[in-house]
Amino acid sequence: MVKKKLYTTPLIQQSEKKPLIEVPVKKPSVFRILRIGSSVLQLLFSSVKMRFSHRHASPRETAFKIRQLFEVLGGMGIKMGQVLSMRNDLFSVEFCDELLKLQDQAFAFPSELSIQLIEQSIGCPVDHVFENLDPKPFAAASLSQVHKAKLRGRDIDVAVKVQRPYARETFEYDFWWLSLCFNTLSHFRIAEHFHWKEMLTEIKGFMEEELDYRHEASEMKRMRKLLKAHKVYVPKVFLMYTTRTLLVMEFLPGVFMSDYVKVARAEPHRVAAWLEDNQLNPKRLARRLLQSLMRQMFEDYAFHGDLHPGNIILLRKNRIALVDFGNTGTFDRDFIAKYEQYSRALASGNFSTAADMFLLFAGSIPSVDTAQVKKDVIRALQEAQRKSGIRNLPFHEKSLAATSAEMNAIIAKYKFDMNWSLLRMGRTFAALDQTIGILNPDINYVKETRKYYVKSAERRKGDSLRKFQVLMEKVSDISTIFIPLLASRAIQFKGSMGHGVRAAAFLLKLTLFGLGIALVVSAWAYLHQHHFKAVRDIHDRYDNWFLTLVEIMPHLERYEWAGVLTMLLAFSVGLRKFLRRLYQPPIRLPGQGNSTHG
Repeated sequence: MVKKKLYTTPLIQQSEKKPLIEVPVKKPSVFRILRIGSSVLQLLFSSVKMRFSHRHASPRETAFKIRQLFEVLGGMGIKMGQVLSMRNDLFSVEFCDELLKLQDQAFAFPSELSIQLIEQSIGCPVDHVFENLDPKPFAAASLSQVHKAKLRGRDIDVAVKVQRPYARETFEYDFWWLSLCFNTLSHFRIAEHFHWKEMLTEIKGFMEEELDYRHEASEMKRMRKLLKAHKVYVPKVFLMYTTRTLLVMEFLPGVFMSDYVKVARAEPHRVAAWLEDNQLNPKRLARRLLQSLMRQMFEDYAFHGDLHPGNIILLRKNRIALVDFGNTGTFDRDFIAKYEQYSRALASGNFSTAADMFLLFAGSIPSVDTAQVKKDVIRALQEAQRKSGIRNLPFHEKSLAATSAEMNAIIAKYKFDMNWSLLRMGRTFAALDQTIGILNPDINYVKETRKYYVKSAERRKGDSLRKFQVLMEKVSDISTIFIPLLASRAIQFKGSMGHGVRAAAFLLKLTLFGLGIALVVSAWAYLHQHHFKAVRDIHDRYDNWFLTLVEIMPHLERYEWAGVLTMLLAFSVGLRKFLRRLYQPPIRLPGQGNSTHG
């Protein structure tokens, strides 16, 4: 449980919050599509009216109206808006930023119904499990509402998240119509660059995960262990009470970042006093969030996929807690390895390598002038780094979202095939931008990335030493056992080297040749990763298969490269000795003379 010394004082008093309004819940009507269609027609009519009045709406104004439409539609609309916000290869930065502000807010459903649903999930009356269950929810969204309670017989405050009745039926109804619409557009090849079917898959994946709270509970348990090392807190989940439609977790008495943002804009002096009272430094909070997200992606291979202000809780002494793990993400290891090399190259100012890595994971390259594409990418990266170092520059001009949009604009310009992993990565960082822009608008992302890799190297140093020791022990064991064994086998068949043995010897020679190439590539990769200045001119001047192979090698620490090179060298030397013995003249063993038997 979170320590009481980390509890913050309230920033917004309960009396200042608007009370939630209860509205009866109804099963989705077959006429729901008419309501959705009416809302869409109103949006289109408003757009046409503006055109006739010779007034063109800005991207932000258009996105604001679309955001309002998605919020009215609820769960499906929210997820569709989140997917569209990833498409900064198609829409402007202003448009995507506005969609990222989607607030999943809704009316509460009746308390009596909520209590009934809780009892159905736990299989007994609520007072057998909870004490002081507040029938009035303190938060409500399109898919759920949350009540505060205490676990019976235990001094533990919990948040009880109850799924809204007919949430799944509403999703299935809306998704059926959306599938019909998107499949029709795809069939007639209308606006193919939207990739309608891939968007459907993303939306369905999001919704399926968020409609089963067992998935979220499992991810909370996993992320709680991982983020403990980051000094980022995740509420304890109580699996014995969690079902597909009910989630019981620890209640955290902190301040949501979304509340902080509202007050910071309206009453900055009030926020300054609150920060001082709770020993909080906004710049340190911004750094901790960014460093943790990079660590989640590049070291833990699992990350919180929706770090908007509503999912971040501020605790005392610069501590942070995260909630809502229904959208926990993972990436393909190959993609994340390439992206990390891209990030490292960018942080070190090696724009040529960064551009090469970007082109590797950006998507299938069409038949275009690759050299020109690379020049455009390098120019965009150089401009992004230049902006990151300018103090007092408006945050939206140097944000991660702006850089991501610039890169995706190049992808769209040259008509690369879309890479959803890259879009998801961009959206994840863009969601965090909303918080970092408030906490530290002068942040230098390049410097922060460098700091991350310094700390990452320190963390990996201890692991590398242990791995190196184990590796050396294995190499020693193999050399001790394997080479004498091969030598003894060679003694047995030297005198009668037939065709099969000659073929085996030829394969061993090929293996030795391959080990030699691997040794050279590995040695060069070590220089490329840790002593780049020594080989920079060669990489900038030439472009061939060898240098490309070196650039896509996974990044290893110095100790790990030492282990790899030592192992390759040991096997090469051992195999070479064995081949020499194999081709030596036959050894006469005792009793093997040339005398004839009489």
